[in-house]
Amino acid sequence: MQCKLCLQEKPLIKKSHIIPDFMYKGLFDEKHRISQIDFTNKKESFPPTGIYEGNILCSNCDNKILGSYETYAAKELFKPTMHGFIEALKNKVSDFDGNETSVTMSRIEYKKAKLFFLSILWRASISSHRFFKFVNLEPTTSEKIRNMLYVNDSGKNDSFETSILAFIPDGNRPYFTIGAPRMIPFKEKQSYYAFVINSFVIFFNVSKENKNEIFSNNILNENGEMTIWILLKDYAQNVFDGLVGRDINHQGPFMQ
Repeated sequence: MQCKLCLQEKPLIKKSHIIPDFMYKGLFDEKHRISQIDFTNKKESFPPTGIYEGNILCSNCDNKILGSYETYAAKELFKPTMHGFIEALKNKVSDFDGNETSVTMSRIEYKKAKLFFLSILWRASISSHRFFKFVNLEPTTSEKIRNMLYVNDSGKNDSFETSILAFIPDGNRPYFTIGAPRMIPFKEKQSYYAFVINSFVIFFNVSKENKNEIFSNNILNENGEMTIWILLKDYAQNVFDGLVGRDINHQGPFMQ
């Protein structure tokens, strides 16, 4: 069978996670179940493991190529240190009393980080699992990202711009969840994808013309910096509700 990344006829592995396994950290309850929300019907389910799929990738592509991007993200981007996401966000808002703020991450290895995030978008697009049914990249877009991942080419800042916002949990919304990703139309011929993952939302710009404010000042940059918007209290709740609301095009600050 043909591997979807290298496009070679090889034996394919039986279990490839679509969202990397380490990103489920902290989501399991006492019964080892994960909170997952299908935004189509706004129902929450509690499967015992993350979503995976078989017969899509060979061992080399899954474990070595994509695995190298995941290793960097797990050890550097999401580790609890001063320049890691979680700890930096907590420190930033420990004495903050407003509804929104931001933190700029530095010393990021742009290529590894960019390809890690794009690997999530691409894997969701090739998955046949119903949870990812709204991730439908254009064939030329999917092929471009596939090639970027395979040849280790992260592209420039404006190539598939990637941006992140974070919710600071307050107990009023299920922020610690995995949400079914959605494509959100912005204007004519402009759209972006939103992935809710473990109190973060990862946005991917798949339109060159997209001028939404989420991609204006806080995309992952080649200089190794990334500004993350941090949402708290009512503002966080409104954005979260916009992502799961009935009218996803008009609710929340980024659903214009």
